Amino acid sequence: MADERPNLMKLLDRVRDLPALPQVLMKLLRCINDEVSGAQQVGSVVSHDPALATKVLRVANSSFYARSNHVDSIQEAITIVGFSTLRSLTVSSSVISYFGSRTGFSHLAFWQQSLGVALLAEFLAKQSRVVNAGGAFTAGLLHDIGKIVFEQNLPKTFAGVLAYARAKKLTFNAAETLLVDGSSAELASALTKHWSLPEVLQGVTAHWEHPERCRDAATGRLTATVHLARYLYRAQGTDATLDFDELGEINEQLWAALSLPPLTELALSIYECIARTQVLTGEINGLLKSSTPKTVKN
Repeated sequence: MADERPNLMKLLDRVRDLPALPQVLMKLLRCINDEVSGAQQVGSVVSHDPALATKVLRVANSSFYARSNHVDSIQEAITIVGFSTLRSLTVSSSVISYFGSRTGFSHLAFWQQSLGVALLAEFLAKQSRVVNAGGAFTAGLLHDIGKIVFEQNLPKTFAGVLAYARAKKLTFNAAETLLVDGSSAELASALTKHWSLPEVLQGVTAHWEHPERCRDAATGRLTATVHLARYLYRAQGTDATLDFDELGEINEQLWAALSLPPLTELALSIYECIARTQVLTGEINGLLKSSTPKTVKN
């Protein structure tokens, strides 16, 4: 009997028709994935993009940092907000802007989760010391982007998969396997390939739910990091606790493979990452509402 399920792979042509990533975003991604690059390199990229520079200066001059003097230098802004926050805001807002302008996808909860996974993946990478922290952030942020292509091109099918997953208490990917031919993970991998991003990122987007399927050790470690970060984000409780009751046991084999400290030692830091996600999501949402360029100093 022929498979009558909707075929997601028919969307691959639409993926290939998407415009390339903006040059400024490509440069940012290269900077944060390069262990040698730092605040100065990122600052240089930002300062040459007026719209992005304006967003960074808006954050540095916001009431959150309570500055008495006006900040008009990107390097001063980096000093105030910190390199990690700068990187998170610039890359995240650029990626979200790309999809918002191309597909109209603007689900804040989706991007908050993606940013949360990115920050947790970066944190785990630093604890592990066998994974590039900048690469882990990028992989976490982009790991689930195939859902954007799916949702925007087949919205009724997407809604059906989501409803089924909730009703049956399945993950979205598990429900997707039952209801459609193909997967959003395959779409994500195709999209990262279309953008000419590193093969390791293509591997993460394809296999983040099943890191054991990765073909090489480096991709496997990065994918395991994102897998665990996603698990931890979904386990967040209402206070400084991690609630694993509905998620099952954490994959101890992956945890050990990354040489991570005991989970109990990291619980408070993990919760702080999640709390930071909420603050940054609010900042990013504000940045996206205003992008009027102005002249700035490097």
